[in-house]
Amino acid sequence: MLANALSLDWAFGFSKDKINSTSSLCLKDRNALFLISSHSGIIYDFDHRTQTILQGHCNIISCCVVDKHKRWIVTADAGVDPIMVVWDAVSFAPVKTFLLPHEGGVEALDISDDSLYIATLGCPTSGYSSDQELAIWAWTLPSTDAILRSPVNTEDYQYTVKFDLSDNSQVVTTGEKSILFWRWDDFNLSSYSGRVSKTDLGHFGGEFVTTIFLPSTENALTATSEGHVIVWESNADEEKQKWM
Repeated sequence: MLANALSLDWAFGFSKDKINSTSSLCLKDRNALFLISSHSGIIYDFDHRTQTILQGHCNIISCCVVDKHKRWIVTADAGVDPIMVVWDAVSFAPVKTFLLPHEGGVEALDISDDSLYIATLGCPTSGYSSDQELAIWAWTLPSTDAILRSPVNTEDYQYTVKFDLSDNSQVVTTGEKSILFWRWDDFNLSSYSGRVSKTDLGHFGGEFVTTIFLPSTENALTATSEGHVIVWESNADEEKQKWM
C-alpha cells in the first residue's frame, strides 16, 4: 500500500449517511468504536481517548463492516481505481487488499458469520442497474479474485447485502422495490426475486430499506421506509418466497 501524502492526527465527525458507518469494537477487555470518516477508518479507544486512523483509500469509503468477533474490519470505496481492504482490528494492520473489486467500486458489503467470506454489491459504471453485480470472496485464501460473480438481474438498483447468519450459502440483497435471494456453492451463484404487490401490502407501504435473515429459521424480514416489516417465508422446495 502506498505511503500517505499527509499525516492525519485526529478526525472530527463521521460519514453519517453511510450504512454501518459506526460499529462497536467493545469486548470484555476493550472499549472501542470503529467509524468511517471520509477517506479514512477510525478506531476510537474510550479508555485511553485515542484515535487510530486506518488510511489507504483514495476515494471516499462507501461501505464497511465489522465481523461478529470484532477482530476484522472490511472497508471499500467507489470511484476511480477502487479498493477493498481487510484490516486487523487489534494490530490495525491491513491484512489483505483487493484492487478493483468491481469496476465502479463497492456499493455495499457484508461478512459471513464465520468471517471466512465477504459478499459485495458493485456500483455500475454506466449508471444503469443492469450493470450491477454481486461477488463472493473467500478472503482468507491466497487469491485476490472473487470466487463467484453474477449480474444482478433486476432493473431495481440493489443497495444492501446481508449473509444468512445460519447458512453462509444464502445471501439477500435489497432494492427500493424488490428483494433478491441468492444461493451459492463452489460452482454457481443464482438468485430469485421476492416481490410484493400493492394488493398484498394493502395500505402499508414505503420503499424497502434493508433485509435480514432470521437465524435458525427459513424466514427473512424486510423493513420499509414507513416503518413496516414484511415477513418472507421459504416454501417447501425453496424455489420461491411468499409474503405473509
